[in-house]
This record gives sequence, C-alpha cells and structure tokens, in this order.
Amino acid sequence: MDVANSTQTQVAEIEKLSKSTSEIAAVSEQNASATEEASAATEQQTAGTQEIAASVQKMASMADDLSKIASGFQTARWF
Repeated sequence: MDVANSTQTQVAEIEKLSKSTSEIAAVSEQNASATEEASAATEQQTAGTQEIAASVQKMASMADDLSKIASGFQTARWF
C-alpha cells in the first residue's frame, strides 16, 4: 500500500468517526431535551400533589370544626 492509499483510508476512517460523533451528539441532545421535559412534568406533578395535600388538610380542619359544632346539638331518641 502506498502513502496515497493509506492517506485516503485514514481520511475515510476519520470521516466515519466524525459522522458517528455527530450522531452521538444528536442523540445526547435529544436525551437532554427529554430529561428537561420529564423534569418539568415532575415539577408540575409535585405542585399538584402539594395543592391536593393542602386541600386535604383544609378539609380535615373543616370536618373537625363541623364535628365540634355538631356535638353541641342533641338528637331526639325515638325508641
């Protein structure tokens, strides 16, 4: 093999390597984008869960207040 053929082979291999590196970079960018989207969805879900927890606490407090109010009433006994 002469120098020209060897150089052409090296150039071809470098081009393949460059293409592979570009493909890996593109996949990495897609993964980063998907990770950001998942993170945003998780943040939204966390916020929703916190709102639900606050509502549950408020309802529990209201139920306790209602129970205290209702305990002041006497019910008729029909037996």
